[in-house]
Amino acid sequence: MIPDGLMAQLRPLGPYSQHIKPSMDFRIPEIERQLSAATAEPRLRFWIRSRQPLTTASRAQAAVFAYLSDWWLNFSSVGGHLGDLQSRAPLYLSSLNHCIWFHRVFSPDAWMHVETESPCADGGRGLSIARVHDRDGAMLATAIQETLMVHPEGDA
Repeated sequence: MIPDGLMAQLRPLGPYSQHIKPSMDFRIPEIERQLSAATAEPRLRFWIRSRQPLTTASRAQAAVFAYLSDWWLNFSSVGGHLGDLQSRAPLYLSSLNHCIWFHRVFSPDAWMHVETESPCADGGRGLSIARVHDRDGAMLATAIQETLMVHPEGDA
């Protein structure tokens, strides 16, 4: 769970929730540094896994990973701008597209380390690129998400 003080700083990013979805385990290391408006950068590292065990070689594994890979991926597009957003109206975020490349067979019910960064976030759009590894450091997948970021009053 995200501490109340950090959640207050994330309020301009309306869709972020203090509550983790019951279908997943989610951990953010160095949470104060990574989510604070004063120190957030255009990158985020976190651990995630499905809480439900999945059968080996199940088609559901790819679908579950796709669902999990959408969780907080686009934060890297706004993380570096979080300080500037504190005095503005809420920022509306919406995924424009989301692509996944699977590099090996794996099950998303094991802990996965996600490292996402945004090489560009400007003009109301952000690009986030995630590299996903298992606990031993083997690369499992790459995910890319383009995000629309607009203020309700219309300016990006």
